[in-house]
Amino acid sequence: VVKKPALTVKSTRDGVASTGAGGTSSQTNVTYTTQYSIVQNTRIATTLTADQTDSAGAIFTSWDGCDPNGTNNTERTCFVSVETGANGKTVTANYITPLGGGDVLFEGREAGTNNAWQTGVLNQISIPIGHQPELHWQGARCISADASSDPATAWSGTKGINGAIQTETVATTFSRVGLYTFRLSCVNAVSSFPKLVVVNFTAPDLTASLSTPAGTKNGSTYISGQNVTLSGTITNGGTAPTPNGDFTNVYQYSVNGSSWFSMTAYPFAPGNRTSLSNGLTRALPTHTIAGGGMSPGSWSFRVCADQDASTSGYSPSRGTIPEDNSAHGAETEGSNCSSAQTITVSTAPTLTVRSTKDGAFISGLSVTGTQAGTGGSTEYSVVKTDGDISTTLTVLENALNARFTGWTCVGGTANGQACTVSVSVGQNKMVTANYVTDPDLTATAPTVSCSQGVTGDPSKCYAGTTMTLNNATVTNGGTRATPTGIFKNSYEYSTDGGSSWYDFSDTAFTDQSVLVSGATRAVPPYSWGQDGSIGASPLVWQFRVCADQAVDSTPGYTSGAGTISEWNSEGTGETNNCSPSTSGKTIIIRPILSVDLKVNGSDGPIELPVTPGQSPTLSWTTQFP
Repeated sequence: VVKKPALTVKSTRDGVASTGAGGTSSQTNVTYTTQYSIVQNTRIATTLTADQTDSAGAIFTSWDGCDPNGTNNTERTCFVSVETGANGKTVTANYITPLGGGDVLFEGREAGTNNAWQTGVLNQISIPIGHQPELHWQGARCISADASSDPATAWSGTKGINGAIQTETVATTFSRVGLYTFRLSCVNAVSSFPKLVVVNFTAPDLTASLSTPAGTKNGSTYISGQNVTLSGTITNGGTAPTPNGDFTNVYQYSVNGSSWFSMTAYPFAPGNRTSLSNGLTRALPTHTIAGGGMSPGSWSFRVCADQDASTSGYSPSRGTIPEDNSAHGAETEGSNCSSAQTITVSTAPTLTVRSTKDGAFISGLSVTGTQAGTGGSTEYSVVKTDGDISTTLTVLENALNARFTGWTCVGGTANGQACTVSVSVGQNKMVTANYVTDPDLTATAPTVSCSQGVTGDPSKCYAGTTMTLNNATVTNGGTRATPTGIFKNSYEYSTDGGSSWYDFSDTAFTDQSVLVSGATRAVPPYSWGQDGSIGASPLVWQFRVCADQAVDSTPGYTSGAGTISEWNSEGTGETNNCSPSTSGKTIIIRPILSVDLKVNGSDGPIELPVTPGQSPTLSWTTQFP
């Protein structure tokens, strides 16, 4: 009696005995489903072909118990033979269930926090740049785990995996915003199952904006010497709030549009220094540039976020806030600094009004102007910051104890005592009212003496006398010396009571130096009539002296005919040159006396005897005309 050949076909699923795995047998030409057994009277020699999956969907991996060299796992075949009388054999088809989500744990969060663990594409983890993700994983059914990331990071290679949770902080410095996908692929004999952790690295992105500078303007031109105020704002256009609100922001200027110089750095106002959330804008304290700080020219201004004022220009190293944006240009001058605000600075319209007297500048001249604020007392300047200057300035003809001679009306129009001038922004004009002082010559009357005066009556002279004119003077009563002392002074006479005057002699000073203001100088005396020119006519003769007047063909004094230009505030400078007239001198004929002499009362010859003791008697009669 021998044993019949016996064959048993079993299956495992994930290393545990199972049922429901099917296949076919070549000898019996039947299908089987584990657990399956066959006993027959003859030798068993069959090729078993296992189904690719079992009833639970597990995947075939290998055969156990097949004859030597009878296994072809790739084809899922197993050749087995059982001889008559031999012990029965058992073969096993092994299946492994494909890995699923529940087989693998892979999650992440920001390292150093107690944030909730997240996994999957839809559960992105937001982490600020400069920080790192922390990952943990677990997979009891995994043989191994492959780690990778996109973009590439230190999360790579093969990771050990088992039933215990393992944790790792990704040792990469993350300085750019964007999505990073971390992958862990759990591998077993039949499958690889990946799980993802998606991290969105976020960052602030600070930008700055500068308003149009505020200041005193004439049109669009800013006036130098006036304050200019800058006001800026900082916006966080990034994907994360700033870690704090204590960072500084600097105002800068440029005079060529390319080289920038720092002025003052400002943090936000006290009480407003919390973290600046993404999407929000916050105003900076204003910065005022004192009026004297800007000369005329072109000036550009800007404000730069997250910058100190330690040096000129822009440098990311001078910031304290890590920044990035999708273009990875957040930490650049173009991103953090505002567009330039360029202004033109020019001087305010300025009009300076001066006055001269005799060519030298003098103050105290009163000037009126048709535009408000343009009048004053010289020297003065009109600076108009709210518009242009357009005015007509007027002065008096007589002022400063001097005479107006004209305007030096540069850039304007002079008309008599008026100067009309306009001054625009950037212009500085100067006008001058010119005055001069002049001599003002006056004379005193001479004294008159006769060589043949009438005894007891000084107002009369005998005809044929010589009259001597003496003690006359000339005084400069003006405000300026005569330019010379060489000028003539005339003697004049009148015989009609001063209605008509005739010049008959002129004489120069003995001292011919200039006649200074306030000085008096004697006119040399003159004797007239020695030639018999003063006749016997019984006329009343009057005399005077006229300063700066020579004898000419025109009788009497001619205004302006002298060589000295004269003026006084009364306007009589050229008409007050002659002295008052002298008291009249009446010329009379010397008396001719007739005497009738008689001897003893007779006009004829008388013969008298020469008798001692006898005397003639003389008698006469005198007759006056």
